[in-house]
Amino acid sequence: MDPAFASVRSDWPASRVLYEDDDVIVVDKPAGMPTQAPEVRGAGDVHRRVRAMLAARAGLRDEDTYVGVIHRLERDVSGALVLSKRREANAALAEQLERGEWSWTYIAMTPRSVEPSRTRGWRALPGAHEDRRLVRSPTSQRPAAVRAELSGRDADRPGARRGDAVPDEIALRIASVSLRHPRTGDRLDVSTATAVRQTDRDALVAPAEILRRSADRRWVLSREDDVTALRWINAAGDGATGVTVDLYGPWALVQYYSPPTADDIAAWCDALQAFGARGVYTKVRAKDARILSPDATESLAPSHASAGDDAPTEFEISEHGLRFGVRLGDGMSTGIFLDQRRNRVDVRAVAGGRSVLNLFSYTAAFTVAAGLGGARHSFSVDASAHASERARDNVRRNGLDDGVHELVTADVFVWLKGARARPDRFDLVVVDPPSFSTTRDGSRFRAIDDYAELLTDVFAVTAPGGRVLACSNHRGLAPRRFHAMIREAATRARAPVRTIRDAPDPEDFPAPPGEPCHLKSVWIEM
Repeated sequence: MDPAFASVRSDWPASRVLYEDDDVIVVDKPAGMPTQAPEVRGAGDVHRRVRAMLAARAGLRDEDTYVGVIHRLERDVSGALVLSKRREANAALAEQLERGEWSWTYIAMTPRSVEPSRTRGWRALPGAHEDRRLVRSPTSQRPAAVRAELSGRDADRPGARRGDAVPDEIALRIASVSLRHPRTGDRLDVSTATAVRQTDRDALVAPAEILRRSADRRWVLSREDDVTALRWINAAGDGATGVTVDLYGPWALVQYYSPPTADDIAAWCDALQAFGARGVYTKVRAKDARILSPDATESLAPSHASAGDDAPTEFEISEHGLRFGVRLGDGMSTGIFLDQRRNRVDVRAVAGGRSVLNLFSYTAAFTVAAGLGGARHSFSVDASAHASERARDNVRRNGLDDGVHELVTADVFVWLKGARARPDRFDLVVVDPPSFSTTRDGSRFRAIDDYAELLTDVFAVTAPGGRVLACSNHRGLAPRRFHAMIREAATRARAPVRTIRDAPDPEDFPAPPGEPCHLKSVWIEM
């Protein structure tokens, strides 16, 4: 495994184990990681990661290792979390918890509007942070109740509901926990390594720290078989506003959405190389990279690595058995959209025996997924001859016949108008247009205004009982409006749409708090 991927995939670090014996393990839970999550997709939860660590240590399979969850901390609460290593210990600890015999010491970061004198038992702590940091004496109040209290809500007020959201500006950390040992009955007091420190919602500055914390969110993905490319940092969604980091095998790509300083570039390059990246490429995203001159493109997207070794001109990444060629030094684009990984999995799963139309196909990644899923025939349409050549390479490198999976270099809008007049209809259509484009006749397409018209033509060439995967990464296009456009297009095309279903968000592209994911993906069944 590439060292950089090993950094993301690494099991629970020993530095996060606060106490351990044969019955109990107490760990320092980071903010942003659930205690236990039923879903397979997404970040690795604490339970799964600790169990993997104990299993590896004992030479056992994960499923043959017992780790009991006694209580759950909310995703954004950090600090001391108690887990059991034996079922008998789990039962004894749960009984104590129910009787109110546990106690916690909390650290909180709140807005200035929360006054210590107005909040029971809290006192201000010294510190340089502009927001007040508060601590309270040990209490038997559980974390959810403490966060409700800090938010100015009475958890027992009329109308209050369990699970009510707590404002994002309230950050809570468990500095210590006290309980009786489940076997000996002795008092067990466990503290985090540093009781008073900046809590987990403080601004992150050091790239190495952002990378470390973001790796926790990608742990499950990094353990999936045959995935050698992922997004490690997704800008503000991972606490790094204006910066993204992608891993392509042993190479990293850092993209900046505002001009970086030389120190910025050096800091990210140093951090990524320390995590094992063989080479680091950088790109500065222009508002409209399509009109850049060659000199400007080289300036904003250098063809050589900014640090470490250059990657080959083109090399392969793999994704659940699919293989794609990528180029890190060939302008702004690499040849693959990593945020579509899960959609490609789903396309492969439903493509068997179907005729497929892939619009705005770029390098034909969806075509490859459909072909390996057993599609009987496909058309892939894109206006770029360069993209079509790379698409042909991807089709062939995956053992598919480019006579069966036809690649068409054409203006998609013009091609669709012609297809409406032909008898062929498609069982599965994938449409993923750019947010903005100019057609060959000089007209302009803006997803936020024109997607309904595009889908009208798409529905007209979709077979009865067929499926459409409609995608848009336009950040200004709200999910609700996207759904309205789909319904408008169905009415225009007189298409009997049976269901409209949102696809899950890509797990390594978290949105900033309170915002939707940039990628809208909707499955439509006719």
